[in-house]
Amino acid sequence: MKDDAGGTANESGLTSSSVALASPRFRENLAVDCKCPPDDATVPEEAWVFRLVPSDPVELEHFDSHAKNSKLKPSGVDSCRWASCSVFRETTSITKLPKPKGMRYIAKFKINRQSGLIKESNHGHLDLWMFATFNPLDNCTIVSELSHGK
Repeated sequence: MKDDAGGTANESGLTSSSVALASPRFRENLAVDCKCPPDDATVPEEAWVFRLVPSDPVELEHFDSHAKNSKLKPSGVDSCRWASCSVFRETTSITKLPKPKGMRYIAKFKINRQSGLIKESNHGHLDLWMFATFNPLDNCTIVSELSHGK
């Protein structure tokens, strides 16, 4: 459902445009060559999400986007998605992926309405654009170490 400002409403009736107007600062600089976060990004309900991280303990930098880390964006990947924090709804979604180099652990942390905006893509994957006031380390723990065979 669209609001008057063109944002999309989630189940609680909050929209990306109303949240963006109320909390315009994001943790990272967002893409400028497209609408970012996109209009169909929504405010998350409270939930645990999972992310691949390289070490235990988890550090704030482990939540940086590929864009912030100056990684080369592959062709066909949207600049806005490249500037998001990639998380998953379930650990099974992560363990089915090829293990990225250097990523040894699965961390979990809680997101809620104060976290930022999300957009779900495929297989339980979420793009998360974190608000500047959100610290994922406040409730983050290591769930498991990835096996070396994956």
